Amino acid sequence: MQHRSTKKTFKYLFLSLALMFTFTISNAQEYALNDRISLKPNEASEFDTATTIFLDVRTDKEWLNGHIKGAKHLPLKRFKADLESVITDKNSPVIVYCAYGGRAIAASKYMNHLGYKAIPVIEGGFIQMLSAGMTAEK
Repeated sequence: MQHRSTKKTFKYLFLSLALMFTFTISNAQEYALNDRISLKPNEASEFDTATTIFLDVRTDKEWLNGHIKGAKHLPLKRFKADLESVITDKNSPVIVYCAYGGRAIAASKYMNHLGYKAIPVIEGGFIQMLSAGMTAEK
């Protein structure tokens, strides 16, 4: 009888560990973003635009020449006026990018000042994101 009890204990232990692992993986991206101020382009390519907002702060002309598939566009010149209508939930995971990084840093700092969460910047910007395998669209 002790053999059955041991098997049952291992079964529950395995199930508990599997559930814990699944929960950890599903929340890993959120935790990683909360702890970061920047991401390498290859790290950014691991995030899905269906669950993470990629915010492009480049000009309209730059956007029309190509942008990350699924990204939202908010040029820096309209940033302060339109931010709250583009990203309504301050807890949404957001990754900001521009051409090289300077404008994205300014946007990220402003968003953090307003209480938005998880706002890292892509190191090297749009071109580096493409080099890392992210898909662009026009």
